[in-house]
Amino acid sequence: MPHIFIQTATGRAVDLLDPRADMIDIEGDIAPALARIPRFNGHARGANGHAYSVAQHCCHGAELLREASPKIALAFLLHDAHEAYLGDLTRPAMEAIDLVGGRPSGARTALNRIKSWLDAAIFAAAGIDAQTARGRLVRDMDEAMLEFERRTFLGRSDIAWQANGGIPAPVDFTGAWPADEAEHHWMGLYRNLQLEIDVLTQSYLRRPS
Repeated sequence: MPHIFIQTATGRAVDLLDPRADMIDIEGDIAPALARIPRFNGHARGANGHAYSVAQHCCHGAELLREASPKIALAFLLHDAHEAYLGDLTRPAMEAIDLVGGRPSGARTALNRIKSWLDAAIFAAAGIDAQTARGRLVRDMDEAMLEFERRTFLGRSDIAWQANGGIPAPVDFTGAWPADEAEHHWMGLYRNLQLEIDVLTQSYLRRPS
C-alpha cells in the first residue's frame, strides 16, 4: 500500500493509510486544527462573528459527560480529532456521496475506514481505548449536541430536520469562542480529564484486595 501523508503545522507527516501514535501531536497539531475548523462548513457563527469550531463542540459535549465518567468525557473530546487530518465533511455531504455512489457507497466506506485508523492512532497517543468513542453515551451526546447547534446557529428552513427527536444538549452557551480561546479550552480540558483519569486509576489500584 502506498504512503499518503498529510504534513502538519509541527512538521509531522501523518500517514493516512497507516497512522501511528508516534505521528500524533495532540497539543501541537490536533488542538490548534480543531479550534480552526468550523462546524457546519462555517454556517454556525456566533453573534461576535466567530465561527463555532469543532473544538468548542467537543468541549461542550465532554463537559456534559464529565460527571458520568472522565474517560467517556475524554472520548467525546477526541471523537472528532481525526478531523484535524481529514477536515469536517458534513452529514448531508456524506449522504450525497452515498446516493451518488450507490448505497452503501465505496467512497463513504473507505472514508470511515481511514477515520477508524486515525482514531486508533489518536486514542493510542492519548492512552485510552478507541472503542470508548464508539459507545452509546458518546453517540447520544453527539446527536444532542447536533440538535443544540441546529437550534442555536441555523436559521429556520422550509425543510425540517432534527438530530435526535428534538432533544438538545443542555449547553451553557455564552458565545462562539475565538480560535485561540477554543484551542486553550480544548487543550486545558484534555489535560484536566487525563489528570482525573489518573486519580481514579490510582484510587482503584490502592483499594484493598
